[in-house]
Amino acid sequence: MKYVANLIVLASMTTLASAQAPKPGPAHELLQQVAATYRDAGALTDSIDIDIKMPQGTQSRTMDISLSGEDEGHVSWNGYSFTGIDNSFFQVKDTLPTKYIRKSMEEGFIPALMRETRGGFPVPHLALRQANTFEQFVSAFGLGNFPNVKLKDVTSVTHNGEEMQALNFTIPQGTITAYVDPESKLIESIEAINGPVVVTINMQPRVYDALPEPIRFDTDKAREVETLRLEVGDPAPDFELEQPDGTIVRLSDFKGSMVVLDFWATWCGPCIRGLPELNKFARWAETSGHQVGVFAIDSFERVPTNAQKKQKIEQFWNARDFSFPTLIDYSGDTARAYEVGPIPHGVVIDTHGIIHKIHIGFNPRLFGTLKAEAAQIFEQ
Repeated sequence: MKYVANLIVLASMTTLASAQAPKPGPAHELLQQVAATYRDAGALTDSIDIDIKMPQGTQSRTMDISLSGEDEGHVSWNGYSFTGIDNSFFQVKDTLPTKYIRKSMEEGFIPALMRETRGGFPVPHLALRQANTFEQFVSAFGLGNFPNVKLKDVTSVTHNGEEMQALNFTIPQGTITAYVDPESKLIESIEAINGPVVVTINMQPRVYDALPEPIRFDTDKAREVETLRLEVGDPAPDFELEQPDGTIVRLSDFKGSMVVLDFWATWCGPCIRGLPELNKFARWAETSGHQVGVFAIDSFERVPTNAQKKQKIEQFWNARDFSFPTLIDYSGDTARAYEVGPIPHGVVIDTHGIIHKIHIGFNPRLFGTLKAEAAQIFEQ
């Protein structure tokens, strides 16, 4: 009986495996052709625009890819650049262009990239370059975020005025469609719908025998460090933010001035207690004879839409007699550039655009502290 039972289990497993195995057909064939195009290309480039529409608003990102063989490449994504060349893997943060991290790269560029970043890139290119099985071809279209991707079918469609082949996939809460050029077998765009979230990815892929411009990394323009952290002595990351009334403020417009930034939120008690001290400094700066800019930056409001953020911040600010403005960091990009963690988080920038001091937490003597730092800056 045990032998019969084992046969039944084995038969059931065989049936299940057969049911899950990919069925040859047009979609299966096209996916294999697409994978071969990306995997077998001697070199590949792509400039990618990504829009993520969510109930709370839209986020836009860009990504650039250059790949040459297995050992060289460059990827720019989400504020970082990664370069592999001469068995070295370099990482640079866009807001810290004067620093880089270097590590050895023995396994090839893409494996090194995945190791250092833990993957999660929202395009299939990198996974397709490494894929060898049909299951890996399919999972590449999970875009680093969506598990349990299933290939559904292929359809001929007109997309953005061009005749395309649409590879259609399903995910547990939605669909993914990859629009493929029928001649080149390159992916021109992807649309992923996951519940209320819609991700649109537009691409400009090119394949070559060799890259038009070779991969390079110039170590003479930066210094090697152990970690990419924003520190005193680093150039302050530029930003362009708006006040609640729509006035645009750019840090680059304040060259030659001392600038004080204070990251805050309306729900942050220590921030609110510190703002009057900052206001005292702003009033002193107006009569100091020095060029000083003082700005609060709200990056952390706990409301879902930009309109609600603006309304909440504007109501709070208008109810107080502050002599300096607050800016609104809707996307949080500026807070990330300044590596803001706990708030309040203050940054003092000197007249050369270099970070002079960083203050974290509530300081009941902030007015005196900032006056002393102003003396240091303007005595130089």
